[in-house]
Amino acid sequence: MTKPIIFGEIKGIAEGYQFEDRRIMMKDSFHRNWAGGIDGTGITGIAAIVLSGGYADDKDLGDTIIYTGAGGNEGDSKKQTKDQDWNNRGNAGLLKKHGGRITRESN
Repeated sequence: MTKPIIFGEIKGIAEGYQFEDRRIMMKDSFHRNWAGGIDGTGITGIAAIVLSGGYADDKDLGDTIIYTGAGGNEGDSKKQTKDQDWNNRGNAGLLKKHGGRITRESN
């Protein structure tokens, strides 16, 4: 991640904007991580998360989300093979109070 982390709104990107793919999100620092769902660390906090269906336990209920975090998957599958932990840099960022943007996968 070479672009600076930006918290809060990104100028020119309105709530509800539909991105074509992650490359476009990365260009404007909306979400700087190509593969991971968490943009941030335990030092910076998180600027954004992506809800992409990568974890079976993630839930998107509209105004409430249950976000599993990162790690513990077996390869590219949704199968959990170990517990996630706060040593993961993205998960550690979830402990900070910087809030974050949420991007939902479109169906």
